[in-house]
Amino acid sequence: MTIFVYFDLNLFKLLFMTYLRKIFSLIIIILFTKSSFSQNRIFYVSNNGNDSNNGTISSPIAKIQTAINLANNGDTVILARGIYNETIDLQGKIAFLSSQYYISKDTSDITNTICKSSV
Repeated sequence: MTIFVYFDLNLFKLLFMTYLRKIFSLIIIILFTKSSFSQNRIFYVSNNGNDSNNGTISSPIAKIQTAINLANNGDTVILARGIYNETIDLQGKIAFLSSQYYISKDTSDITNTICKSSV
């Protein structure tokens, strides 16, 4: 029994290049998606914080303005319960400023976070 296999090199090249383009496109999409998600950061502010901290939930910043200075457009600044009395300059940044309600969904976080700030 004899089996003949027809191999078309041009068809192989065409299929290979098609799959190579799809893989390359997928890699670009993954890289773009990863970089766009990693840009948005969250900074935590607490009256018990320290302005030399990095703004994580376990190492919060003390002042809203310090968090805004560190933030980029699209970043989020979360305020712990407390009274904040300071002048804020948003510096033209579009940042999201919220009480801990944004994370906890506890409505008492809203009423117990007071901003007596001027903008």
